[in-house]
Amino acid sequence: MSQFRNYRDKNSKRSTGAARQCTTAHRDMFTHCDAGVLYEVPFECGKRYIGQTGRCVNDRLREHRYNVGRAQRDPSGSYGTLARHSVSFCEPDFDRTRILARGVHDTQYRRWVERDAIEDCGLRCVNNYKTSPGTSRTYADEDESFISSFGMLTLGNCSTRCINYF
Repeated sequence: MSQFRNYRDKNSKRSTGAARQCTTAHRDMFTHCDAGVLYEVPFECGKRYIGQTGRCVNDRLREHRYNVGRAQRDPSGSYGTLARHSVSFCEPDFDRTRILARGVHDTQYRRWVERDAIEDCGLRCVNNYKTSPGTSRTYADEDESFISSFGMLTLGNCSTRCINYF
């Protein structure tokens, strides 16, 4: 998978690169607290789930873990792609979650970065809509004009577009 750079959208109100301070005292910390991130959860089988959140990533991972438990008790329910894969095949390893991009606070842009990461991941990604129809959000082509307003660039042989910020 392509390497991702840390991102900071140009609409961010923060003037420094400091991470947002998490106000939650987490009982279970899967990774360092950070908001506005793209994250990757590995599975025992070697596949991955790529997601994004504007909230603390630990809150989102806790929700995923809860949905995995619900899906194991009731496999007929709809609890999301991550939970569905864990019921059918293997367990997610939340403690090995990696942050792929930080500082992506614009929702529309964060979703676009997520889509790009899922496409780059290919068959290894459980929520790739090309390999598993109906499992991932897709975004309209008009997103491209929105994305270009952020000043995209490609770094070296990296197929991932990154924001040019200073």
